[in-house]
Amino acid sequence: MQLERDGVLIDAVAVTTKSGHLFFFNRDTGESLYEIYEVDGLPSELPGEFVAPTQPISSVAFTRQEFEMTSRNQQAIDFVTELIEPLDQRLFAPPTTDGVLFYPAYDGGAEWGGSAYDPNGNKLILNAQEIGGILRVYERPSGYAQALYAENCGICHGENRKGTEEGLP
Repeated sequence: MQLERDGVLIDAVAVTTKSGHLFFFNRDTGESLYEIYEVDGLPSELPGEFVAPTQPISSVAFTRQEFEMTSRNQQAIDFVTELIEPLDQRLFAPPTTDGVLFYPAYDGGAEWGGSAYDPNGNKLILNAQEIGGILRVYERPSGYAQALYAENCGICHGENRKGTEEGLP
């Protein structure tokens, strides 16, 4: 694409993200055309999980970056308040067993269709969503994976994944 800066068109690359941010880079030099800043990572409470020490964030966002409470009616406000009160709402909060509210969520930010550039109008066109989500990690009961495998896969792939007469490994 091309980005206009001080009346000059710059050949650029635009990168859309699921977090609702746009990154613009000079196509020739790779230099960022807008400020990118680092947000400190948050420690995880899950055993064995490590998080990145920082996350890069573009100064250009195309979606809201925080959940906004409904103003529909008091019953809806009360319901949502009770639902999200125990959830971690910090930016890039890692998954927890108590739950994390993140915004935009899986269906938020840049959508699967990607983006397009109209060179005639010098416009970046993208499909975006502003949908929040709740992410909660549950502890898997002992033996769960083995039972699930035996029920759905074991008949063909065998108890030890070496195959059976009906299926291959």
